[in-house]
Amino acid sequence: MHNSELFNEILRERFKENQPKDSSTVVWFVDQSSARVVISWSKVYRAMDYSLLREFDDRADQWKNLWECAVPDRGQWADLAGLGRLHFNEVVKSVIGHEMVYPDGTINYWVWIWITRQVHEMIQAITTSQ
Repeated sequence: MHNSELFNEILRERFKENQPKDSSTVVWFVDQSSARVVISWSKVYRAMDYSLLREFDDRADQWKNLWECAVPDRGQWADLAGLGRLHFNEVVKSVIGHEMVYPDGTINYWVWIWITRQVHEMIQAITTSQ
């Protein structure tokens, strides 16, 4: 198995398919800066270095290793999120730590549900006010 395939398998099986089923991540996500960082994540260029990939039993160690393989353009990401570099660095640390974004460019399912609902509510408010 190639390292890129192993990377995708580990990410899918250990993180995406085993997301906590609680709402704590989404409740924390209500912060506007976090929303901007998460929403802009899919548009950020990231280089992948699969040679750094290792398998770990410990979830936290595996998460850290997956992110070592992904090297996002943090300057571009901060610009897309519309945040200053210092504030961005604080926010992105929490966003990654809470597993709100995945190193492959996708976002946590529950966070995606929350974003989708917010967009629907916004559209509904606009269309009913006209």
